Amino acid sequence: MNNVVIGLSGAARAGKDTTAIMIKHILKSSFEKKTCLLAYADYLKMICMKNFGYVDKRTDRKVLQDFGENVRKENEDFWMSTTWFTIDQFRNLFDVFIISDVRYENELHPYPWNVVYPFINVLVKRDTSGLLNDEEAAHESEVMAHDGDESKYDFIINNNGTMEETYAQVLKMVNEIMDRWDEWFTELKAKNPEGSASDALQGE
Repeated sequence: MNNVVIGLSGAARAGKDTTAIMIKHILKSSFEKKTCLLAYADYLKMICMKNFGYVDKRTDRKVLQDFGENVRKENEDFWMSTTWFTIDQFRNLFDVFIISDVRYENELHPYPWNVVYPFINVLVKRDTSGLLNDEEAAHESEVMAHDGDESKYDFIINNNGTMEETYAQVLKMVNEIMDRWDEWFTELKAKNPEGSASDALQGE
């Protein structure tokens, strides 16, 4: 396999979806890479639409937060694993996968998948003060985006300027990712002894 996965972290309304679309556009137009946009919340949204009246995250975010967290209490890897199984099934159809809603530490380091696929973590920063109500902003899913530890990310996009300024940063990042394409796989192989990756997935 020769797929790279990019995970986007950041507060709600920080611009993660917009950043994902920019990355996909650049990968297609400049590098002819086929990219699949995904989110850990894709399956969550479908369940909530069918069962809890969910319509839109801007108005019904608490529905997603509450049900998503209840499931995480039973199995914190459930939403993550659903997305990564999709990636594994689609790996021959796309070159790059973008997960646009990395919100928890286990999603930032999605073992065992991160020993099989190069996983690039990106923080999208934006001042989102006042865009969520107090209860939504205090939810556990928003904690990691505000913990101040930027060392855990491979790239940081500052989305506090104009759309053009953000695009310029994304373009620079994508160019670096592509320049280092072979390096991502070399680093992955060096970190994992032969057979450890397949053994990890077989244990899933």
